[in-house]
Amino acid sequence: MKKIEQGERVELQAVHEMADKNGETLKPRIRLRISGKPKFRAGWHVSLLLYNKRIDGFGYDERFTDLDGVEQSGWHRHIWNEKTQDAEGKISVSLFDKGDPSFRDFLIWSLKEMNVSCPRDDDYANETLF
Repeated sequence: MKKIEQGERVELQAVHEMADKNGETLKPRIRLRISGKPKFRAGWHVSLLLYNKRIDGFGYDERFTDLDGVEQSGWHRHIWNEKTQDAEGKISVSLFDKGDPSFRDFLIWSLKEMNVSCPRDDDYANETLF
């Protein structure tokens, strides 16, 4: 957490074991990218990447354009697009609209929504994910 608290981008890596449609075992390397300065909500981002492509993520931007081309502000989620094979499109989400979350709250909620196991604090220090 020290790197994150200092505003540094952190990337955690893991191998995710899964089966393809033929039942063959695959072990792709996935990365979790966390960025933003805890004191400033604008710029908080969590992204899950597979082969250097974002496949899911959450963030807060003062301004962004959603999938419908409408300018928005606030919390958003990156949505997977089967056609383009990425999650660059964004939709608004009411993540913490009624509260004032900490950066830690944001991370825990985002990881839970993306079905990523939440590492313990000492795991952050070792930069391991699962």
